[in-house]
Amino acid sequence: MNTTEKIKNFEFANKAVFNDALNEMKHARKKSHWMWCVFPQVFGFGKNEKSYEYALCSFDEAKAFLSHPVLGNNLREICAALMNLNGTNATRIFGEDYKKLRSSMTLFNAIQPDDIFQQVIDKYFKGEGDKLTLCRMSLESRVKNALDYIGIDAKDFNIVPSMYDRPRGEAMHRFSHIYRVMIGTALIAHKIGEARLGLLAFIAAFIHDLSRNNDGNDPQHGRRAAETKLPKLTHILSKYNVTKEEYGMVADAATYHCERIDKQMSDEGYKVCKILSDADALDRCRFRHQGRLNRDYLYFPESHKCIAPIEFVFKESVRHGKINNEIPFAEFLKVTEF
Repeated sequence: MNTTEKIKNFEFANKAVFNDALNEMKHARKKSHWMWCVFPQVFGFGKNEKSYEYALCSFDEAKAFLSHPVLGNNLREICAALMNLNGTNATRIFGEDYKKLRSSMTLFNAIQPDDIFQQVIDKYFKGEGDKLTLCRMSLESRVKNALDYIGIDAKDFNIVPSMYDRPRGEAMHRFSHIYRVMIGTALIAHKIGEARLGLLAFIAAFIHDLSRNNDGNDPQHGRRAAETKLPKLTHILSKYNVTKEEYGMVADAATYHCERIDKQMSDEGYKVCKILSDADALDRCRFRHQGRLNRDYLYFPESHKCIAPIEFVFKESVRHGKINNEIPFAEFLKVTEF
């Protein structure tokens, strides 16, 4: 659905529910179902059909909604009704939907900071916008900054089908998974302030699942990748001045991301292993139930702050149809745009 079609969809839905929504807000109690089409949020939060239909997927869509003569004015009018209420308890008014209000106000305040939306945030949320919404809107810059921090040129790291030991496989461990793990290593390295170790973990992430025999239990696949794939990256190893010692760290990270560490390592080598294993674990966000990420197993406390960005990368890769596409890494990075 393009922006014009989405705005028409909003027009139709808004016309049907806005008067009821405004009346409920004037009486300080939300009773019916209209939240997503009156207070839209960014894509990636909801799980029901309406959240997919009415989510705003870009600044352009949010600007089109806000500049629309009916939709924008309706939004401001219902915000004014909220500002006229006594009290500041958003939960009492919205129930669990108070989170959607906060997200929506954060989005539109980013578009129009001198409008009424900051006032709503000040009154009902003590001036603090929604962190997840801010995370999604800044995802592109966060990922770019992390890649720049570890010194990566995205054009150097493209996966092609011939790199895999098995020509076909499920999406679970192929293109998009490897690309997300690569992004995860950069984000974690940026958070912990380890640029060079992040570069080494990133290279290990690039090869870590290329030698899988299956998508199930294959505990030796990292070791095989270190032995057969890493030696073929001579152009990358040379360009990024990877020393013999660092080569060993990359090989160990690829090997032990799926095996228990059974050798003595330097502190730096151990960190490279854990950057990769944490990044690989972060992509468990793609599992809804069994096998989902257990935060207790993350090594770095800073890795917890990378969960939401990777979840957004996964959801956007689904939305854009880039789950198992044979595309360059730089092309995949477009899913981070907003």
